[in-house]
Amino acid sequence: MKTIKIQSRREVKEYPQSQRKELIAFFSEGAAACDGSESDRYSYIAACLSMGATEVNGDDETFVFPEGSEGAVMEMQLIENYYLSI
Repeated sequence: MKTIKIQSRREVKEYPQSQRKELIAFFSEGAAACDGSESDRYSYIAACLSMGATEVNGDDETFVFPEGSEGAVMEMQLIENYYLSI
């Protein structure tokens, strides 16, 4: 079974891929209900999940996208743009 792994506040939980929409809604609502760094953390997690991430670490803002997914393509574009700007 494919899963989504999410870390927030040093706690890691795994969820089935079938719950992606519910997780996006949960973290989006959490971002709206919180403020400051907690809101930022929840927004980051929701954004990564909506782009197809399979692993998200909200504590240090890292993520893993399946190769060839929309998120992976965007990640490579960001890296390329960064190096072109130096």
